[in-house]
Parts: sequence; C-alpha cells; structure tokens
Amino acid sequence: MKKIILLLLIIGSSSYAQDIEYIKSLNTMDSITASKFAKKIIHNTGEAYEFSRTYLNPAKNVCNYVYRPKGFKGFCDDNCITISFAFNPEGNYYFSSANAKLEYLLPTWKELFIPHATLQSIVEDYKHFRFRDKTSGLNYMVHTNDYQSEIKNYTGQLNN
Repeated sequence: MKKIILLLLIIGSSSYAQDIEYIKSLNTMDSITASKFAKKIIHNTGEAYEFSRTYLNPAKNVCNYVYRPKGFKGFCDDNCITISFAFNPEGNYYFSSANAKLEYLLPTWKELFIPHATLQSIVEDYKHFRFRDKTSGLNYMVHTNDYQSEIKNYTGQLNN
C-alpha cells in the first residue's frame, strides 16, 4: 500500500514538473535555435499564423520575429505576435519576450512553466503568472492587459 501511495505521489508530481534544463537553454541559443523557438510559440497557438518579418536592431542587440494571422494584409496590430530575443556580438541569443493576446501565449506558458494555469488564474493568481526557480535563477512572468499580453524573461543577461 505504501508503495502504491509513493508511486501515485511521484506520478502526480511529475505532471507538474518543468524541464528546467530546456528553460535554461532559452538563455543561450544561436540564431537558428532562436528562430525554431519562435516557431514553436507560433505552433502552440493552434492558429494559422505566418511569418511577417524580422526586425534586427544591432544598436540595441535585439531581434524581433513578427508573425501575423495567415492572409492578414493590414497594419500589424494586437492580432500579431512578436517574439523578441536579445543577443551579443558573439551570436548568443536569449529569449527576451513574446507579445500576443493571452489566449495565444497560454499554451506555451502551460507547456514550459505552469502546466495547470488558465486564462483566469493568470489574471487572478500570483502563483500562475510568475515562474521562478530559485535553484537555477530562472524568472519569468506574464504581464497582461485588455489588448496584449507578454511572457517576459527576467532571468538576467547573457553569460559572456
């Protein structure tokens, strides 16, 4: 009986475990891996989005990937998704933020950080809009308003 209870506890706790090593890897990527991660966020929306453009700002060490709803031709408003990476001269990228409607960011937030989060719990519960791992120093938050939301990496700067 004790073995069954222990097994259930292990199974139950593993369903809420994050892949800390994968999340850490978001702080040390090359440009190809950064692009793949941006595509993963888009894929997680479950919606038809297409790549629109890349904004590269070497003066600020920022690279933004912009995606728009498939077939959308107008000005990129709150329907678009922007995924930002900071980089250093050596070519190391780190995930900085993703901006979109909350319902489009929720699948990625759940997959990487808080598996049991909901739209309502992110807005109402501090434990669901912030992911913090004290051992690794990882620190991510969701900021939200009526139009856009943002997953923001507060972990720190690139390791040189």
